[in-house]
Amino acid sequence: MSRSKSLQLTDEQWERSGLHGELEAANGAAAAKYDRRRDVLIVTMKSGAVATMPRKLFPELARASAEELSDLEITPLCTSILFRSLEEAISVFGLIREAFGINVQNRIAGMTTSQARAQASRRNGKRGGRPKATTR
Repeated sequence: MSRSKSLQLTDEQWERSGLHGELEAANGAAAAKYDRRRDVLIVTMKSGAVATMPRKLFPELARASAEELSDLEITPLCTSILFRSLEEAISVFGLIREAFGINVQNRIAGMTTSQARAQASRRNGKRGGRPKATTR
C-alpha cells in the first residue's frame, strides 16, 4: 500500500509555479474545433499558430462519435480542451507533444552520445556521480 506524502512548497517554488501557470495560460489555446470531413482536431494557439492533428493519434478519442468530438470547448485557463459529451479534458500541450512526437524526440536526444557528453559524465563520476536513490 502506498502512502501519500503532503507536498510542501517553499515560497519561491510557489511563486515559480504561479509564473509557470501564467506563462502556460498566456501561450494557450485560443480556439479548437473538430473537422469531421478530415477527422482532425484543429487547435489555434494564442500566438496564431495552428495545429491540425489526426484524431487517430489519440487513443482516448478513438471511440468517440463525430458529435461527441464536436462538443468541445477551451477551458478557462486555455490549457485544456474539454470534450463535454465525453466528460474528458485533454491538455493542449500534451496533444501537441503527442501529435508532433516531441516527447519521443526528447528521449532520443537524451540517448545521444558524444565525446563532450562522455567527458562530462566522467567528470561528474569523479565528483561522486549521481546521488543514490533512497527508499523510505
